[in-house]
Amino acid sequence: MQPSGMMQPSGNHEEDIRRAAVRQALGAVAGLLGIGLVAVDPEGRCWFRSQRWQDRSGTGGDAFHGRFWYEGVHPDDRDAVAARWRALLGRAGRLGTFRTTGVDGVVRQCRGQSVPMVGVDGEVRGHLVLVTDAAPADAQGGDGGPPPGLATPHLLDRVLAGAPDIITIVNADGSWRWSSGAALQLFGHQAEFDVQ
Repeated sequence: MQPSGMMQPSGNHEEDIRRAAVRQALGAVAGLLGIGLVAVDPEGRCWFRSQRWQDRSGTGGDAFHGRFWYEGVHPDDRDAVAARWRALLGRAGRLGTFRTTGVDGVVRQCRGQSVPMVGVDGEVRGHLVLVTDAAPADAQGGDGGPPPGLATPHLLDRVLAGAPDIITIVNADGSWRWSSGAALQLFGHQAEFDVQ
């Protein structure tokens, strides 16, 4: 199988720089959220895999580039996950619970979600697959909940809380509204601090 064009150098230096920046940004987001993140082309072939996904699925190394992302799912669950993923093509949705076998040989329960990546022309350019460890249902109250999606209201909170950068939001009049965890740690203020 030939890898997707998203994985090969394009021959256009600016495009290659943009792709490298996208891969770096995806890695940073995946690290901050503690999720497995896989970016795939419209057919489902990998062009980015976060380190967490590689560790949890045993899909490390260059040999996995260009292969279908769900090949990292436990063989007993793979066909069902592939069918659920194909049913979601072009739209967001949950992939349910499935198992993976990590590089350490441990079989883990995971939850997945697929989010389409849409270009400015409205065409689906690929998908992001977000994977979290599935905690026992009683630990999270109910079914354990979905993984953190890219459109969930708490995603920005999680990214900002984990960011090492100082981020402050001010009101239109210049008064302080909110600061990230890093800003609060550096300056020693509590979350309720108001400079007014």
